[in-house]
Amino acid sequence: MNELNILYSTEINNGKVFVNGTIVQKLEGDFGVVSKQLYKKYCKPYIKFFKMDSLSKLGFLTAEILLKDFSLESIDLNEVALIVGNSNATKDTDLKYFETLNDQPSPAIFVYTLPNILLGEICIRYGFKGQNLFYISEKFDEDELFENIKILLKNSTTQYLIGGWVDFINIKDYKSLLFLIEAE
Repeated sequence: MNELNILYSTEINNGKVFVNGTIVQKLEGDFGVVSKQLYKKYCKPYIKFFKMDSLSKLGFLTAEILLKDFSLESIDLNEVALIVGNSNATKDTDLKYFETLNDQPSPAIFVYTLPNILLGEICIRYGFKGQNLFYISEKFDEDELFENIKILLKNSTTQYLIGGWVDFINIKDYKSLLFLIEAE
């Protein structure tokens, strides 16, 4: 981990917000309440936010806080990559979609039954066009994540990378941890 140039880190963990390892906010309530409060405080208006599933909202909010003090103006957006994982894929949304199958299946929910949609939402928001990878793993392994990041940085033109873990289990149990890393 020390070999990587980590510029910023942001964690959202069951209502607690950490920036660079320091708690900056603690919110009460389930994810629906917390996400609205975080959106109001940290996000510029983005109407698509309210159409996202909870996993995408969690990743989106974490990215917004992560990048709030970072200027993207002089960056080649083709050279910004993302590597994110979790252990539950889109299970919460999958179950919601499954419930609609008996009645009228909802295409609005179906869209979010792929975890890489979370990456797409972040890329669309910021215009990132670099490589991206969403992986599913039994548990968060920081060493494995950083090894994959090092490989990508070494073997591509990537100049900046957002990497980490975004896992949404349910409205009371969720965690995201994203790092902004600059290539040496």
